[in-house]
Amino acid sequence: MPYRYLLLLFTLLFTVTMQAQAEQYRQFGDYRIHYSAFKSDLVNPEIAKAHGLTRSRYRAIVNITVQKKDGDNGFIPVRAKIEGTARDIYSKVHRLEMEEIREGAVIYYLAELPIVDEQRLTFDIRVIPEGENNAHNLSFERQFFVN
Repeated sequence: MPYRYLLLLFTLLFTVTMQAQAEQYRQFGDYRIHYSAFKSDLVNPEIAKAHGLTRSRYRAIVNITVQKKDGDNGFIPVRAKIEGTARDIYSKVHRLEMEEIREGAVIYYLAELPIVDEQRLTFDIRVIPEGENNAHNLSFERQFFVN
């Protein structure tokens, strides 16, 4: 795997680990959906540039990955159609524009959105794994601090 891809993967994993709720996922039958949201200024500058991400303490990144159970071998990444929104306490809704990133066998979906200090957002995510008809819905909350 090329160096920059390993660096991106490491940076994203490190960033997610830095969050209080690092290893978050929901299980839907054979599917496991991992999710996180974090400030974009935590992303390595080289990685942000390579993927067109804006680093700012006033922007957040939502990261979604979908995995399917693979017998006794654990889980494998799968493609999915992912839609989502972020809603603040005033019910202002921001539609998430999810972008698929593929690096070797790794597949993840990223979306960026603006944030303000002490903002609490509720994320509503709808996932339809490739080849499936049923949607899996999950919601989670995050509060962001820009300082």
